[in-house]
Amino acid sequence: MIYAIAGRPGGGKTYEAVAYHIIPAIKDGRKVITNITLNIDWFVKVFGEDVRELIKIVDGRLTDFGS
Repeated sequence: MIYAIAGRPGGGKTYEAVAYHIIPAIKDGRKVITNITLNIDWFVKVFGEDVRELIKIVDGRLTDFGS
């Protein structure tokens, strides 16, 4: 599933993404690919070492079109 969350600065977009999408996906053992900088060590403490395999953080620069 692909989620796009839009809104005003300070409107809670990152909170919603983490609380309602990323954490439930990790609990279900699903892979998460995000441009949100996550503290992987915190996720490892809470969910175990296997979580490192489930989270991939990508650079979300909108000016890089693969050229």
